[in-house]
Amino acid sequence: MEEKYNAGLMSQSFWFIEFKKIVELYHNGADFKEIKRQCIEENLFGAINPNREKRMCGYLLTRLRSMNDRLKVLLPITSAADLGSVPPELMGNFSIIFYNSAEDAVFKALGME
Repeated sequence: MEEKYNAGLMSQSFWFIEFKKIVELYHNGADFKEIKRQCIEENLFGAINPNREKRMCGYLLTRLRSMNDRLKVLLPITSAADLGSVPPELMGNFSIIFYNSAEDAVFKALGME
């Protein structure tokens, strides 16, 4: 069963740095259960109390679950020529999406292409 991304999350902070930590853990082989354990037991985000840490972790894991296994990268179309300098083994980890303008990038990031 495919989970749908809940727009209710938009009422919360984006938590880019915290999300980056979760993505790194996932990329390094931690499953969702292990990530949740680390969030709660190690106060991974430095939350003021355990309940806040659990809520943040839940929101961020929901965000991570909604993504594909491959990381989507938005790049300006003008960067296409530079991709030849990226090692092939690294390129295999990304789904590259090109955009022409800031507005185009926003629509593509939201999946509204």
